[in-house]
Amino acid sequence: MNFYISAHKNITKNPTQSDYSMHTHNDYEIFYFLSGNAEYSVEGNKYHWSPGDIMIMRKDEFHYLILKSNATYERIIVNFLLPDEFKNSGLLDAFNNRRAGEKNLYRTTSIQYNHMLYYLKKICETEDKERRFYYLLPFLDELREAFNLNFSHETPTVDRT
Repeated sequence: MNFYISAHKNITKNPTQSDYSMHTHNDYEIFYFLSGNAEYSVEGNKYHWSPGDIMIMRKDEFHYLILKSNATYERIIVNFLLPDEFKNSGLLDAFNNRRAGEKNLYRTTSIQYNHMLYYLKKICETEDKERRFYYLLPFLDELREAFNLNFSHETPTVDRT
């Protein structure tokens, strides 16, 4: 199987806005927000974050962090591409079956799928590429289910910054 998964936990003490410019990726991205004082802009829409929230971005979706203070900013970041065999599986519905900049934020406090955070942490903790893949699949399946039920994704405001 040909796939790619990168995962790491980042902690930035005294972050500055110049460190977080608008950008895109050639892969899919999952952010798990652990701490800090920030908002997130995706395709011109602003999301108000709380610790425990999950942001998702598909390929080529413009996004950037908007710092509200220099409080320590902590997050888990997962970037991935799935093998071609999974293209029609529905696992990427939450990423691909929506308008750009909409339905990017999931509040884990209201998601009934508690295993999502477990899988994200396991993806980040292991160095083994295949084990990461096996933890990513159930995460994506629970995210797909939450998306299909219109459950817990947050409506953004227009970013005027």
